[in-house]
Amino acid sequence: MMKKITLFVILIFTLLFTVSLETNANGLPYGTYTYSSSQRSIVWTQDAYLPLSISYNLGGLTLSNPQDMTVDDNDNVYIADYGNGRVIKYSLKDDIVTSIGDGILNQPNGVHVGIDGNLYVADFGNKQGYQFIYDELTQTYSLGSEYTKPVNTPYFTVADA
Repeated sequence: MMKKITLFVILIFTLLFTVSLETNANGLPYGTYTYSSSQRSIVWTQDAYLPLSISYNLGGLTLSNPQDMTVDDNDNVYIADYGNGRVIKYSLKDDIVTSIGDGILNQPNGVHVGIDGNLYVADFGNKQGYQFIYDELTQTYSLGSEYTKPVNTPYFTVADA
Protein backbone atom coordinates (compact mmCIF):
# COMPACT_ATOMS: atom_id res chain seq x y z
CA MET A 1 0.00 0.00 0.00
CA MET A 2 2.88 2.38 0.80
CA LYS A 3 4.37 1.82 -2.68
CA LYS A 4 1.07 2.80 -4.32
CA ILE A 5 0.83 6.01 -2.28
CA THR A 6 4.46 6.89 -3.04
CA LEU A 7 3.93 6.20 -6.73
CA PHE A 8 0.74 8.29 -6.71
CA VAL A 9 2.53 11.25 -5.03
CA ILE A 10 5.39 11.05 -7.54
CA LEU A 11 2.90 10.97 -10.41
CA ILE A 12 1.06 14.04 -9.06
CA PHE A 13 4.31 16.02 -8.64
CA THR A 14 5.44 15.00 -12.12
CA LEU A 15 2.21 16.25 -13.65
CA LEU A 16 2.30 19.49 -11.67
CA PHE A 17 5.87 20.40 -12.51
CA THR A 18 6.08 19.25 -16.11
CA VAL A 19 7.21 22.05 -18.38
CA SER A 20 5.14 22.37 -21.51
CA LEU A 21 6.57 24.01 -24.62
CA GLU A 22 4.22 26.09 -26.73
CA THR A 23 4.40 25.34 -30.41
CA ASN A 24 2.46 26.78 -33.27
CA ALA A 25 0.70 24.31 -35.51
CA ASN A 26 1.69 26.26 -38.60
CA GLY A 27 5.39 26.19 -37.70
CA LEU A 28 5.77 29.97 -37.47
CA PRO A 29 8.10 31.35 -34.79
CA TYR A 30 5.57 34.02 -33.81
CA GLY A 31 1.93 34.57 -32.97
CA THR A 32 -0.35 37.34 -34.18
CA TYR A 33 -2.18 39.59 -31.75
CA THR A 34 -4.39 42.66 -32.00
CA TYR A 35 -6.00 45.12 -29.62
CA SER A 36 -9.67 44.44 -28.91
CA SER A 37 -11.58 47.60 -28.04
CA SER A 38 -14.52 45.57 -26.72
CA GLN A 39 -12.33 43.52 -24.37
CA ARG A 40 -9.85 46.37 -23.83
CA SER A 41 -6.93 44.02 -24.08
CA ILE A 42 -4.61 42.36 -26.55
CA VAL A 43 -6.10 39.16 -27.97
CA TRP A 44 -4.81 36.40 -30.22
CA THR A 45 -5.93 36.52 -33.86
CA GLN A 46 -5.38 34.39 -36.92
CA ASP A 47 -2.00 34.74 -38.63
CA ALA A 48 -1.72 37.94 -40.63
CA TYR A 49 0.96 36.54 -42.92
CA LEU A 50 1.79 32.96 -43.80
CA PRO A 51 5.23 32.81 -45.41
CA LEU A 52 5.90 30.22 -48.07
CA SER A 53 9.24 29.48 -46.43
CA ILE A 54 11.60 30.84 -43.80
CA SER A 55 15.25 31.17 -44.78
CA TYR A 56 18.19 32.79 -43.07
CA ASN A 57 20.49 32.38 -46.08
CA LEU A 58 20.94 35.30 -48.43
CA GLY A 59 23.43 35.23 -51.30
CA GLY A 60 25.78 32.84 -49.54
CA LEU A 61 25.59 34.69 -46.21
CA THR A 62 23.73 33.31 -43.20
CA LEU A 63 21.73 35.71 -41.03
CA SER A 64 21.82 35.30 -37.27
CA ASN A 65 18.99 36.96 -35.33
CA PRO A 66 18.09 39.70 -37.84
CA GLN A 67 16.62 42.70 -35.99
CA ASP A 68 15.64 45.46 -38.42
CA MET A 69 15.16 46.05 -42.12
CA THR A 70 14.73 49.02 -44.45
CA VAL A 71 14.46 49.49 -48.21
CA ASP A 72 15.91 52.46 -50.11
CA ASP A 73 14.68 54.18 -53.28
CA ASN A 74 16.88 51.93 -55.46
CA ASP A 75 15.26 48.69 -54.23
CA ASN A 76 18.14 47.76 -51.94
CA VAL A 77 17.18 45.92 -48.75
CA TYR A 78 19.29 46.57 -45.64
CA ILE A 79 19.10 44.03 -42.80
CA ALA A 80 20.63 44.50 -39.33
CA ASP A 81 22.31 41.12 -38.78
CA TYR A 82 22.48 41.30 -34.96
CA GLY A 83 24.12 37.92 -34.32
CA ASN A 84 26.90 38.38 -36.91
CA GLY A 85 27.68 42.04 -36.16
CA ARG A 86 27.04 43.44 -39.63
CA VAL A 87 24.47 44.94 -41.97
CA ILE A 88 23.57 43.05 -45.12
CA LYS A 89 22.67 45.03 -48.26
CA TYR A 90 20.72 43.01 -50.82
CA SER A 91 19.91 44.43 -54.25
CA LEU A 92 16.50 43.31 -55.46
CA LYS A 93 17.39 44.41 -59.00
CA ASP A 94 20.57 42.43 -59.63
CA ASP A 95 20.71 39.96 -56.71
CA ILE A 96 24.01 41.32 -55.30
CA VAL A 97 24.76 40.93 -51.57
CA THR A 98 27.13 43.27 -49.69
CA SER A 99 28.30 43.00 -46.08
CA ILE A 100 28.72 46.34 -44.27
CA GLY A 101 30.40 47.07 -40.92
CA ASP A 102 32.40 43.86 -40.46
CA GLY A 103 34.86 44.38 -37.59
CA ILE A 104 33.15 47.62 -36.55
CA LEU A 105 29.62 46.66 -35.56
CA ASN A 106 28.89 44.43 -32.59
CA GLN A 107 25.12 43.92 -32.32
CA PRO A 108 23.36 46.17 -34.86
CA ASN A 109 19.65 46.43 -34.16
CA GLY A 110 18.52 49.41 -36.25
CA VAL A 111 19.19 50.55 -39.84
CA HIS A 112 18.15 53.62 -41.80
CA VAL A 113 19.14 55.04 -45.19
CA GLY A 114 19.24 58.84 -45.27
CA ILE A 115 18.19 61.00 -48.20
CA ASP A 116 21.92 61.42 -48.91
CA GLY A 117 22.25 57.66 -49.51
CA ASN A 118 24.35 57.15 -46.39
CA LEU A 119 23.58 54.28 -44.05
CA TYR A 120 22.88 54.92 -40.36
CA VAL A 121 23.15 52.02 -37.93
CA ALA A 122 22.17 51.77 -34.26
CA ASP A 123 24.42 49.28 -32.48
CA PHE A 124 23.12 47.89 -29.19
CA GLY A 125 26.33 46.02 -28.39
CA ASN A 126 28.62 49.04 -28.77
CA LYS A 127 26.00 51.49 -27.45
CA GLN A 128 26.73 53.74 -30.43
CA GLY A 129 25.35 54.93 -33.71
CA TYR A 130 27.35 54.77 -36.93
CA GLN A 131 27.20 56.54 -40.26
CA PHE A 132 28.50 54.63 -43.27
CA ILE A 133 29.18 56.75 -46.35
CA TYR A 134 28.42 55.22 -49.74
CA ASP A 135 30.93 55.78 -52.55
CA GLU A 136 29.12 55.43 -55.89
CA LEU A 137 32.38 55.13 -57.83
CA THR A 138 33.67 52.07 -55.93
CA GLN A 139 30.20 50.97 -54.73
CA THR A 140 31.54 50.48 -51.20
CA TYR A 141 30.75 51.82 -47.73
CA SER A 142 33.26 53.42 -45.40
CA LEU A 143 32.83 54.52 -41.80
CA GLY A 144 31.88 58.18 -41.67
CA SER A 145 30.94 59.14 -38.12
CA GLU A 146 30.39 57.52 -34.76
CA TYR A 147 27.72 58.83 -32.40
CA THR A 148 27.95 58.20 -28.67
CA LYS A 149 25.41 60.63 -27.13
CA PRO A 150 23.36 60.20 -25.06
CA VAL A 151 24.80 57.24 -23.16
CA ASN A 152 23.14 53.88 -23.95
CA THR A 153 21.07 55.36 -26.78
CA PRO A 154 22.25 55.85 -30.38
CA TYR A 155 21.59 59.46 -31.34
CA PHE A 156 21.49 61.26 -34.67
CA THR A 157 20.84 64.93 -35.28
CA VAL A 158 18.32 66.23 -37.81
CA ALA A 159 21.21 67.36 -40.02
CA ASP A 160 22.46 63.75 -40.26
CA ALA A 161 19.28 62.36 -41.82
